[in-house]
Amino acid sequence: MMPPVSSSSSLESDRQSLGGVSRTGNRRRIRHLFDRVAKYIVGAGGLATIVSILGIFVYLVWEVIPLFQPATVSPEMTLPVSLHGAQGSERTHMMVGIDEYREVPFILEGKQLKFLSLPSGTPMPDAGGELPIEGEPTSVVRVG
Repeated sequence: MMPPVSSSSSLESDRQSLGGVSRTGNRRRIRHLFDRVAKYIVGAGGLATIVSILGIFVYLVWEVIPLFQPATVSPEMTLPVSLHGAQGSERTHMMVGIDEYREVPFILEGKQLKFLSLPSGTPMPDAGGELPIEGEPTSVVRVG
């Protein structure tokens, strides 16, 4: 003989109190919803990673391609520089250069150091002057 089976009326009342849906079914639906949302979030994250790596690759190619092309140089502007002193071997020693930011050119004539203002090329009165050295420079080397 079979043991008596309890009535399912208590189970029915639980289902009705949850709006006709069992607790397990409700949890299953919520889990399914979260699974779908997680699937799209993970997919979007993977796609964003691939797009980021491709963007980095394109940027690197964009920066490296000019290294394989021939170099070109064109003057932006010219400033007249005059040599003082007599012609021939009596000319004063001269060095012309510009700072690393290409904003302030300088001229060394003998012991005089002049800084020029761009773009006009006029001397800067506050800077430069005579170098505190004995004798005249015999050679000039730019360092840096």
